[in-house]
Amino acid sequence: MKTFLLLIVISFGLVTLIYIYENFDQILFAPGLPAPTGNGAGASPEIQPLGTRDSVVRPPVTINSARPRQIGLTSQVQAGEKINLTGWRLQGNHGAYFIPPAVDVFEPESQNEPQDLYLGAGERVNIYSGPAPLSRNLRLNVCLGYLDQSLAQNCPFFQRQEIQHLAGGCQNFIISLTGCRLPPPNPAVALNDACAQFLNQINYKSCFYKHRPDDNFLSREWRLWEMAEFLDELHDVVRLYDREGKLADEYVY
Repeated sequence: MKTFLLLIVISFGLVTLIYIYENFDQILFAPGLPAPTGNGAGASPEIQPLGTRDSVVRPPVTINSARPRQIGLTSQVQAGEKINLTGWRLQGNHGAYFIPPAVDVFEPESQNEPQDLYLGAGERVNIYSGPAPLSRNLRLNVCLGYLDQSLAQNCPFFQRQEIQHLAGGCQNFIISLTGCRLPPPNPAVALNDACAQFLNQINYKSCFYKHRPDDNFLSREWRLWEMAEFLDELHDVVRLYDREGKLADEYVY
């Protein structure tokens, strides 16, 4: 009889969904038909209408932090994907900031002209209101600390076999140069030709060409500077819009 009733409902052309359990004892009607009564253990969970969080597509970039002089963005794209962030807009209650181009690989012998900022999976962008240390918005790498220690303090260190041919005092001095420190002009160590030659190679250029092929050379972090201070000192709503003006995310503090 229940199967016959089901066929009648369909024959009348009602555009609704009907879910029938195997035992035919519990039938859940979509909105528009009367719902069954009772609290049977086999009852289906409530159907959520369109527009709930389960049907919202996750934005490709989200705001993870916001303060008057610093904003953090995080990529949500999948592995192998990239999204062009240049031209996206951060909007507060009293002003806005457009994401500028940036330098992907900061080369030691180049003008390093900024290009569109393509953000990959797992990457993040930190935006600051202060001046750029190297006059460029850029992606960090493991050697940049040799140019400015505010950018990195974990430059690749030398393997012991690389310096074992040097005099003991020279080796100790090189080992002491941690945290991306450059040798001073007049190092407090007895210099012979071999030691002096090695010390001259401790710089950004040598580090770059030695470690550029490494898989971990490029950081997952980009840094942008000279952001206008458009956010309220105490509380504000920061909205992120894509290049087409569509709202991608917002952050309240």
